[in-house]
Amino acid sequence: MSEINLSIQDSKLYQKGIKALKRKNYAYAVELFSQVLISNPEKIECRHNLWLSLRGRKSVFPPSVLKLILEKIEIGFLQIKFIYFILFSKQALAISVIEKMIFLSPNNISRLNRLALLFMSQDNTDSAKVVFEEVLIIDQNNITALRQIMRLYFNDKSYHEAEVTAKLLLENIHNDLDAVNMLKDIAAIGAMDGGFNNIRPAKE
Repeated sequence: MSEINLSIQDSKLYQKGIKALKRKNYAYAVELFSQVLISNPEKIECRHNLWLSLRGRKSVFPPSVLKLILEKIEIGFLQIKFIYFILFSKQALAISVIEKMIFLSPNNISRLNRLALLFMSQDNTDSAKVVFEEVLIIDQNNITALRQIMRLYFNDKSYHEAEVTAKLLLENIHNDLDAVNMLKDIAAIGAMDGGFNNIRPAKE
């Protein structure tokens, strides 16, 4: 992840959030990271830590039946907004809405993948990568995330990570064409560079 640069006040809030997360004080961590993101929505590290805190809070304090019903109703209204913004190509607003849905349901993989794809449509590959990595924390075998992040790693010239991801994809889908071609491309780059001296082989 990239280095995080914040104002003095937000930096203090962020560090408090990190400490709260380490101490498993998830509710306080959610509050702190949410405050930082209001003025720093582009800070992908903060978004990652917010989602970790949200998942932790859900596991420690499972919502009541009534709260679950209210959350589903709210998500339903947000879903209508999201579809509207997508239909009218308002990606930035769509991202804002889907992040609100993820806040309510942080383990929803399909929404996380959709958010990552929206970031990619805006050429925000750093944020897309973080979101796909978030998906793989929840489900390390998620095909959509594996396939997309493999390409992002390759485009960033992170060949070792791309190779590891391609092999993991092949473990899930035998003879997957994208993964096979990716490994061939990485091997070709290694050959042009005089072998794999500059590309660390993936661990078996």
